[in-house]
Amino acid sequence: MAHTDSPIVTRFAPSPTGNLHVGGARTALFAWAIAQRARNSGAGGRFVLRIEDTDLKRSSEEASRGILEDLAWLGLSWDDGPEFESGDTRIGGDERGVGPFYQSQRKDLYDAFVQRLVDADLAYPAFDTPEELDAMRAEAQAAKKTFVYRRPEGYDRDAMLERAAAEEHVVRFKMPPEAVTVRDEVLGDVTVPFEELDDFIIRKRDGMPTYHFAVVVDDELMGVTDVVRGQEHLNNTPRHAALIRALRHEDGREFRMPRFAHLPVIANPDNSKMSKRDRDKAARAKCREVGVEALVQIHGRVGVGEGDFHAWLEDKTRQLPGEPLERLAAAVGVDLPEVAVDDFRRSGYLPEVLLNYLALLGWNSGEKDDEGKNIERFDLGWFVERFELSRVGKGSSK
Repeated sequence: MAHTDSPIVTRFAPSPTGNLHVGGARTALFAWAIAQRARNSGAGGRFVLRIEDTDLKRSSEEASRGILEDLAWLGLSWDDGPEFESGDTRIGGDERGVGPFYQSQRKDLYDAFVQRLVDADLAYPAFDTPEELDAMRAEAQAAKKTFVYRRPEGYDRDAMLERAAAEEHVVRFKMPPEAVTVRDEVLGDVTVPFEELDDFIIRKRDGMPTYHFAVVVDDELMGVTDVVRGQEHLNNTPRHAALIRALRHEDGREFRMPRFAHLPVIANPDNSKMSKRDRDKAARAKCREVGVEALVQIHGRVGVGEGDFHAWLEDKTRQLPGEPLERLAAAVGVDLPEVAVDDFRRSGYLPEVLLNYLALLGWNSGEKDDEGKNIERFDLGWFVERFELSRVGKGSSK
């Protein structure tokens, strides 16, 4: 079931695990522009901000606050989402009654939909240990096959449900035995054969939903008609489409299929994928050059505890807050790349300049100036009037 006559609703749904990356800001801009253009044309249009903080260990209130501040600074106000004061303006709220907007506060909703799938035998509890899963992967690798998890033959559903009442477990979605085709507004039809789609986890051992499950439920309950995100999520989308087709509301209504648009990857000058961790990566590499003895004298001066510092040094997924990271970079003598909105703010850029840069990362209007060159300087109103997904490129952008 697809959205047909519904007013346009877009969303931006970042994870608060670090600063707002340039790629995320571009996604927010494009999603905001779609909603704004629909509103300007009299066809409705709302922009939702949702904070996807189901990864409780890595999410932080500081990162959530920073994301709100950065979006407000850019002028990308959200209609539905966490309330936030920017100067004399209050942004956000829950006029439509679709909140809360932090996923960590929506667990009861997810549990109800998971249970509905389990009751219909469309999902099932699984108890595999990490060691058992590693053995399955090794077996597949030895056979030169891609590891795809399937519910074991002879699975005793009643026994496993009884066991699930007493033991920690994950819940996996039982993938229907068919290929999945998704229509993408940028890339066209994308088809993934059943053989490449596993029975993926929808609820983790800690009881929290996975990204795959929470995003599908939230998009439906918040009335999202258009999902705009980066191409790194493309492999997830067939799984989401299968979930959408399987899920039902309590009254039996089907979930609606949103329109999908996957934006091109943003590349660094060396053609590597730009990442929000690039700054930490550069500082971490320099720290290793400097050596352990010198670092003992450094971490205290930059305002990072010894334990946190060594954890950051060893874990490439960790990020240091902006100011300590900059002090560390100065101490070890390394220039940090600008990859987050906050980096540009600290460097003195105006929001209008950054928005102009973001708009041209994968999109152009097709219009020329008097000299026959592509128009590359414009304001937000001009951009909204002309923005269409059909003008977004498929290849990576710099």
